[in-house]
Amino acid sequence: MLSTMNRKSLLTLGFLTSSLVCFSQVVEKDVVKTDKANNIISSVETGMYDGTKSEDAEKFYGLAVDYAREKDTKNAVKYYLKAVKADPGFEEAYDNLGRVYRTIGEYENAIECYKKSIEIYPSGEMAHQNLAVVYGIQQRYDEALVQYEIMQEISPKNPESFFGASNIYMQKKEYNKALDNAEKALELYKASDSHYIGDAYYLIGLIHYYSDNLEEAKKHLQLAKDKGVKLSPNIENEFFGKEVSTEKTYKLEKPEDYAQYEEEIVAMVNWLSNTPVSEMPDTRKEINAFLLSWLTGSPDITIEISEKIVSYTDCGECLFLFMGGWAKYSIESDDNNAFNANLAGTKTAIKFYRKNKKELGKNKAIEKLIKLQDNNELEGFIRSNL
Repeated sequence: MLSTMNRKSLLTLGFLTSSLVCFSQVVEKDVVKTDKANNIISSVETGMYDGTKSEDAEKFYGLAVDYAREKDTKNAVKYYLKAVKADPGFEEAYDNLGRVYRTIGEYENAIECYKKSIEIYPSGEMAHQNLAVVYGIQQRYDEALVQYEIMQEISPKNPESFFGASNIYMQKKEYNKALDNAEKALELYKASDSHYIGDAYYLIGLIHYYSDNLEEAKKHLQLAKDKGVKLSPNIENEFFGKEVSTEKTYKLEKPEDYAQYEEEIVAMVNWLSNTPVSEMPDTRKEINAFLLSWLTGSPDITIEISEKIVSYTDCGECLFLFMGGWAKYSIESDDNNAFNANLAGTKTAIKFYRKNKKELGKNKAIEKLIKLQDNNELEGFIRSNL
């Protein structure tokens, strides 16, 4: 059984091509993150370009590649520009220059580079793909989808167009379309025995995760792990982290006792969030009791409840998830910022309510928060009520 001591009063996301070494487009991956979800983009090794016949352009291109490797973006841009000046038809240089512009946040310049590459060679899948990625970063989702559709017309068996489209649909919260495209990408990866099969499993797992289908999410995330994919720390911890035990005796006597249970607290919050409220009610009560006691005495985490933000105290389980989400955020980020913690706690409570609404019953206060979240107004609401 969970036991505690010294109770005190409660204080109140992709992968993107690098195209570095040679004209055949060497594949590496970058993670592209947005404020909605990780945008997983993988690249295709095409060998579609013929390079350049200009010795000067090739020399400048090589220097630019070296500077890009060293993350000297200023000189990388300088020499890619010299390369395209020496050979205005040098597609690779435009593609790589676009990538450098993307990494430093100069998205409009990146777009112009990719459009120039496409003008020179309309069937260049690499440029269409990278243009779609930039549109995705800018949340110009429909324009991104157009580029992926063009890729599918150029090369119907290229899995990257389906993989990228899946990401865009996930950003748009059109999860059925996201899943259809991800499964098509997986099918094509398997057909070629690609080493990106694990990435497709990961993407499918994330789609199920954001769709609140946690059983399928865990299944596909495990398949991704089996293929050697490294999951994001939060996803890894939520699905494969420390197991929750109600048999362990927890001792909370001194301030230093609390830090040693932080991993358990995160695991407990994950369990409370992911387990249907109708299942294992006794375990839920024990975990809630320990969570409350831990929060009561923790010297490092102070939860301040605003009645305007947490106006759903009539939903006790939702309140526990708010506090748990706050604590989890503070532990994982080592950040006690009140806005960030309130936002994390509120999102955790909303997610729990959405999955258990039938059992919990309709709650007007949380429904209001859901509407704010769906309209991208939740952050502003929280800021204005702190």
